[in-house]
Amino acid sequence: MFQVYNPSGRFSPLALVLMPIAAIAVVALSYVYQLGLYWIPLIYVNFLLTWCMGMAIGKAGEFVIVAGHVRNVAVSIFLLAILVVLGLGAKFGFQYIHARIAFAEQLSQWTQQELGVDADRQLDRDELERIRKVILADYTFLRHIEDRVASGWHIGRGAKAPVSGPIVYLVWITELGIIVYFGGTVILEAARRPYSEKLGRWANSVTNEMSLPITNPVMVAKISTAKSVQDLLTLPIPDTDESDKVAVYQVHSVPNASDEDAYLSVDLQTYSRNAKGEIEVAHEYLVKLAIITAAERAQLKENAELMQEALEAYRASLANRPTEPEATDEEPEQA
Repeated sequence: MFQVYNPSGRFSPLALVLMPIAAIAVVALSYVYQLGLYWIPLIYVNFLLTWCMGMAIGKAGEFVIVAGHVRNVAVSIFLLAILVVLGLGAKFGFQYIHARIAFAEQLSQWTQQELGVDADRQLDRDELERIRKVILADYTFLRHIEDRVASGWHIGRGAKAPVSGPIVYLVWITELGIIVYFGGTVILEAARRPYSEKLGRWANSVTNEMSLPITNPVMVAKISTAKSVQDLLTLPIPDTDESDKVAVYQVHSVPNASDEDAYLSVDLQTYSRNAKGEIEVAHEYLVKLAIITAAERAQLKENAELMQEALEAYRASLANRPTEPEATDEEPEQA
């Protein structure tokens, strides 16, 4: 069986320096995120904002992975956990600070009776201020969370959601799931990208060397069951040049390093039209990141050129096919 790329598990010490920078950026984005949730309290927009926050966390983690040469999946998961915890923690923290400021402003307007002070005399300003400070000190983060759960999830400013209580926790769990899924997808894909340990660089140059029309299931089976790179380079012959399935041979390589090993993937793309008439493409990788030498890559390129020439010749033969004379009912004239 041919060898495929696997992350080496290494990373540069630079990644440890870049992690705090990414964390600060995520905290700053959390402030913007919670402001967006407050000022645009529409449920569909909230989901969009949550998706954006997840992608932002993913891009922050991707920056650390790429710049820090992280080829370690465990480290990337740890990075994801840190950024998610900081991002959501900062979001709840900023919301608590805003709620506490609003509560303090509200307390400053309350009278002695509204403050719940039962006294025989009217308290002076300083005494009322001390009482307000005591009440404000009792407004803890946990109290803030309890108030939010009890009041319900707001989907419009000044309006309560139709549900409250445990459903609010369900909304927060959904928020966590969206951020972890999309942020984690970006971060893990970055850590699993092919990397040249010899050159110390990412193989982030992707070239589509060939698009092979798939006209029968045998062709797919031949690619999927290949035991060696040579088997992959021995191309199955299509019956025609037109098909709704195409095997795209992609080569991942280090930029400007054509004489070094590269990585071959075969993406089976299936084209179809949806109910709106729009073209959709489904992807299925028959081979993913098989290690190929420079010589094998050159052979693939040569085979692709030969295949293209054969397909062009096939099209030309169809275009130049002679037309048969039309049959008539008349008998040939006799001399």
